[in-house]
Amino acid sequence: ALVHEEIDRVLGAASPAVPYGPEQREVLALLRADLDAMGIGWPVASQASPRTRAFLEELRTSAARGPFFALGAHHVLYGGITNGGRAIGKRIEESVGVSLGYYGRSGGYAAYLSSVDRIAAPQEREEMRRGGEALYRFLIDVMDAEPFRAEVRR
Repeated sequence: ALVHEEIDRVLGAASPAVPYGPEQREVLALLRADLDAMGIGWPVASQASPRTRAFLEELRTSAARGPFFALGAHHVLYGGITNGGRAIGKRIEESVGVSLGYYGRSGGYAAYLSSVDRIAAPQEREEMRRGGEALYRFLIDVMDAEPFRAEVRR
């Protein structure tokens, strides 16, 4: 949630220079509603794990060079949510017993993807690649934390 929030801050300030509009912003609202529905609520920065704090700092630092690192990170999240995450969402729903919108009601990936594909400047593409790879590394690290490992073993 905190990563989504920081990406929204960076990309929201950069719009319309990057493909980040209402459909992509809706993900944040859907996530907030899901966390509320599960009784978790929105986290605050002081609750972030050290790895999450480090990634948030990486997003903030990269924003000084432009929005493309954050766009690459968002691209990984958004593609996973809207272009293949439906099955993941169903498994989570079964597990927590709550109908979730984050996976089930977010959309607009095809139009978004065509906009991202039009970004041709080599430096911007490189920053997007770096941001996407950093997000994958972050997700792998976070999913290797004990609470997630215990859930996977069940």
